[in-house]
Amino acid sequence: MIDLDGIRRGLFSHAPGLREAPRRTAVAMVLQLALSGLVAPGCGRGAPPPFEPREPRDVLMLVVDTLRADDLSCYGGPTRTAAICSLARRGTRFERAYAGSSWTLPSAVAMLTGNHPSEYARAEDAARGVPLFRVPDEKRLLTEVLAEWGFELTAFVENELATVSNAFQGFTIHAFAPDSADPPDADELRRAKALGIPLRDPRYRMLVPALEHVDRADGPRRFTVIWLFDPHLLYEPPQGFAVEPSAEGLPHPARWYRRLGSKANAERGILGIKDEGRKLTPPEVAHLRGLYRAELQSVDERVGWILEALDRSGRVDDTLVIFTSDHGEGFGEHQRFDHGNSYYDEVVRVPWILAGPGIREGLVVEEPVSHLDLVPTLSELLGVKDLHADLRGTSRVALLQGGATGGGSHYIVKSTW
Repeated sequence: MIDLDGIRRGLFSHAPGLREAPRRTAVAMVLQLALSGLVAPGCGRGAPPPFEPREPRDVLMLVVDTLRADDLSCYGGPTRTAAICSLARRGTRFERAYAGSSWTLPSAVAMLTGNHPSEYARAEDAARGVPLFRVPDEKRLLTEVLAEWGFELTAFVENELATVSNAFQGFTIHAFAPDSADPPDADELRRAKALGIPLRDPRYRMLVPALEHVDRADGPRRFTVIWLFDPHLLYEPPQGFAVEPSAEGLPHPARWYRRLGSKANAERGILGIKDEGRKLTPPEVAHLRGLYRAELQSVDERVGWILEALDRSGRVDDTLVIFTSDHGEGFGEHQRFDHGNSYYDEVVRVPWILAGPGIREGLVVEEPVSHLDLVPTLSELLGVKDLHADLRGTSRVALLQGGATGGGSHYIVKSTW
């Protein structure tokens, strides 16, 4: 049974200023998405290998910020993403996975609690002008159970906004500023060389400690989160990644398009893309999308380095790898750019890939799922028994076995960013 009242409450519980007409449109759209779970065609394409359930020892969760599913080649997109799609081939890919919200903070809450973000809504942050979501300290999360079991919980996060909700309870958090211009020091260069990665761009610096952690063979069971900020605005791909189509012949120089940002910032010369985007011609939008896809190719390279480090560790066969995104990105498809301003597929449909012990290889699940399902699915795979009654999401382990779970779980909280 789909909880339609719950969807309505979640959508508008923290958006009292939403106008009535957009409100009706958003309700109709979300209800349509939720009801689609009733007529989903099931899962699987072809005959996947026999399923042999096995409990994972470790968990590695990779979150790529602002990544829309339809840009990945394994989701039928135009961007060649060899590393990400190799993970999909050796695991299960959810074709229609939806984020818990259209921006980072509530989406992170849904991913890490298995509950609707609106359950943890607090007063608006006056400085940011956005709703706050705060998970109480006394709320017992899956990660805290795992810590009691002896798991080492470590998060390497480039988008610090994801951590302010207290949803990373139990983790040691290493936060990084992806736009730092500080050059790497001699020690970082030495460590990066030992890992086989180039530090040709400052945003690669976070990978040095993250890969050292993943590469380590010894130690207790671990749950590791690596949250990459790219391909979030600004769209500035690292050197060496080609952008097609080029900016040649466009009304502004190439640098102008790389400086379009989510908010006006006179000191950095950034123009607000939500306003400027509406003025762009189709060739300009195509170039902007090319910048985004070039950044995504660089992200795929980084994901490849992470997976190589896991291979070197000797723990790959015992590690459940989760790959997803907090939300997607708009490029004018519905007269909107950026994110946090709609619930169309380009903003809320995200990749969700699982690979490792207990996961069928080569399976494609067509039934709609959401970020709320991540914690209940993971808790069942790990054998945690005492959390399910307190979770809004649904375990999707039956889907991983080629069965069906029934119902739908497309829940979104309305807020702006």
